[in-house]
Amino acid sequence: MSSQTKGQAAVTDLFIAISVFIILITITTLTWNLYNIRLTSRFDYDDMMLRGFQVSDLLVKSKGIPPDWHITYNTALPQVIGLADNERVLSPEKVDAFKALSDSDPAAIKNALNINLYNYYFVIRNQTGVPLLNTGLFPSGKYAVNLARIVSYNNQPVIMEFAIWK
Repeated sequence: MSSQTKGQAAVTDLFIAISVFIILITITTLTWNLYNIRLTSRFDYDDMMLRGFQVSDLLVKSKGIPPDWHITYNTALPQVIGLADNERVLSPEKVDAFKALSDSDPAAIKNALNINLYNYYFVIRNQTGVPLLNTGLFPSGKYAVNLARIVSYNNQPVIMEFAIWK
């Protein structure tokens, strides 16, 4: 009779061990998936942040390629869009051309700024925060990076904001 009791205890121990193993594997798999999702989200956010910094710096520091892109954008799309006459001094003509191109062909802006995977929003505000000009889609996605630069526009200090979102 004692040998049957030992056999029953061994089978019970086996089922308990298998149950604990399955529970641990399940917890490990769920934890692994959670961290994988977080890591992927972090990579997406970091990519958006990097592209946002590059684009906002490009817009306020560069004249663009070609430098007269704002005149010829109707016939030839610009390779690189820059809004500056000088560093942090925006050209009203280039800003107007940027808005016109953005309103008519947002894909051309995305291509020139190399942000095809994302949407963007561009706004120039006066010192009190009143928008003077805006274009693009207002951020409404899960992730958004909004960068602001203080620049000169029409001989006035203004805040240029560029948001990139997904």
